[in-house]
Amino acid sequence: MRIVGPVDCHVRTSIDTATSSDDIREIGDLDLGSKLTLWRDREWAPRHLVGVQGGVKLATAPVLEDDNGLPLAIEAQPGTSSIDLTLGASYARFAEPWSLYASM
Repeated sequence: MRIVGPVDCHVRTSIDTATSSDDIREIGDLDLGSKLTLWRDREWAPRHLVGVQGGVKLATAPVLEDDNGLPLAIEAQPGTSSIDLTLGASYARFAEPWSLYASM
């Protein structure tokens, strides 16, 4: 089993043609996930792996506001302001020199 926890860092330039441009640098949402291998065709150097994966994305990014205190457009926000659950399956195939990985 493996557990991962990446955090996005968003850097974008907001351009207002009437005034100026601003750089927006914010931390995005925290994405925690894990993957569990359910089956492998052999213990050492497997050729086939089947697993399940799941996780949760936490709303850790701030909601950015304009000078009037109103939230910026959703495209300018560094996060989604929501808690999202994920669940899926994965398959990996290893055949030297190629490999295939699919997940849904």
